[in-house]
Parts: sequence; C-alpha cells; structure tokens
Amino acid sequence: MAFTTPYELESGIQLPAAYVNITVNTSKALVTCICSVYASAETKEEGKPKVLEVYHQFPVEDKECSNPIDYGYQLLESSGLYPDATWNV
Repeated sequence: MAFTTPYELESGIQLPAAYVNITVNTSKALVTCICSVYASAETKEEGKPKVLEVYHQFPVEDKECSNPIDYGYQLLESSGLYPDATWNV
C-alpha cells in the first residue's frame, strides 16, 4: 500500500509522480505518519534511496481499518494534505 502524488522539494525540484509509503507510530493521543518519499515507484523498486521523509501528526480518531498502516493511510487521505494523490498503488 502506498500513494503517488506530485511533489515539490524545498529546492524547487519537481517530482511529478513521487511514490510515498508510510510508517505509523501511535500513542494514546497522537498518530505519527512518517512518509518516505521516493522520486518514483521505479526508483523505489530499483533500491534507490528515498529523497525525503515527511512527518505528519494527527489526533487519534475512531476509524474502521484492517491494520495500523491502513489506519495511517486513511488519516492521510482524509487530511487533504495530498489532494492530487492516487491512493493504494
């Protein structure tokens, strides 16, 4: 499970189809989604390093999900942070 999205790095470099997968850390009050951003799905498959890690924190919400990673993706998708994303790639 991952998503692709157009992404602009702070340097101004455009990643038209950045590939993002996440790691989820939870506590009683907060969920942290650590987004590992790769230039593309192909670069990830080739074993090239990620170009960026982005951290997003959310309050714990009651969502029906199959596992913690699914929960994190649901939080990200509903957050509106990545409006042009293609989810579940």
